[in-house]
Amino acid sequence: MGEKLDIEELEGLLKIDRGDLDSEVERQPSLYYKVAAEAARLRSEVDAAKDRLDRTSAELDLLIRENALRDDEKITEGGVRSRVTTDKAYQMAITAFSKIKQQLDQTTALQEAFRQRSYMLRDLVELYISGYFTDAVIKGHANRARDNHALKNQEKMSDRRRERLK
Repeated sequence: MGEKLDIEELEGLLKIDRGDLDSEVERQPSLYYKVAAEAARLRSEVDAAKDRLDRTSAELDLLIRENALRDDEKITEGGVRSRVTTDKAYQMAITAFSKIKQQLDQTTALQEAFRQRSYMLRDLVELYISGYFTDAVIKGHANRARDNHALKNQEKMSDRRRERLK
């Protein structure tokens, strides 16, 4: 999986079309796989960025100590650490690490959302099989018919009362 995924596009695919559950169920595994594969790719990139950060830190630590020794300068551990963390190369490495880590976190959250989507699809299919959506439509029609019938009965009763009062 060489190409980067468009996270916003995948976020848009989280929405479930209740009217097309069969297609949604068929698409779910491939969508989940895409997100999971992207998360795995990003985990690898995070590991590489962390390794570069550690290597940069170690190289700078060594360089700072060698320069201090050469210049006969006494430097504390805190001083070494302070110089390392303020160095431009270290700052670039930490920025790169933070950026890729943020992408991994976002993709991992998206992966969890697609996992939840699979549970929701399962529940929606069970509701469909049990006739929940059909019943709701039928119940709606039945309720309207009952209300119309009640309204007609009220009108008839009102007409009868008016006839008696004449």
